[in-house]
Amino acid sequence: MIRKLNTDYDPDYCFGGIILTASHNPGGPDEDFGVKFNCKNGGPAPESVTDGIYAETQKITEYSLLEGYGYIDTDVIIDYILPKVAGSPFQHIVSVVDNADTYVELMKELFDFE
Repeated sequence: MIRKLNTDYDPDYCFGGIILTASHNPGGPDEDFGVKFNCKNGGPAPESVTDGIYAETQKITEYSLLEGYGYIDTDVIIDYILPKVAGSPFQHIVSVVDNADTYVELMKELFDFE
C-alpha cells in the first residue's frame, strides 16, 4: 500500500505506515496483537529503526492531543486531515484503509492478470 501511494501520488506522499496485526510482534493481554512499522519503501523497517522507535517510547512520561484532534473511526475508510501543527511545514493526514483491494490490484499489475 505504501509503495502504491508513493507511486500513484508522489514519491514523498507517505513516509511509512503503522500496521496493526496479530501476526507480528505479538503483544497485548492475550499475545494476539502487535504493531509493525513499514518504511517509505513499503518494506519492513530495519531493526535499527524499530529499536530506535522502542527506545523513544521508553522516554514518554506524558502525552497530549492536538487541539481540534478528534476521534478516528477505524471502521470507516476515509482520510482524516489533522489540524496544522505549529512549526511544521506539512499537512498531516491519517488515512484509514483496507488494503485488500489495493493488494489485489497490485498483484494483477505485477503478474499481468485480468
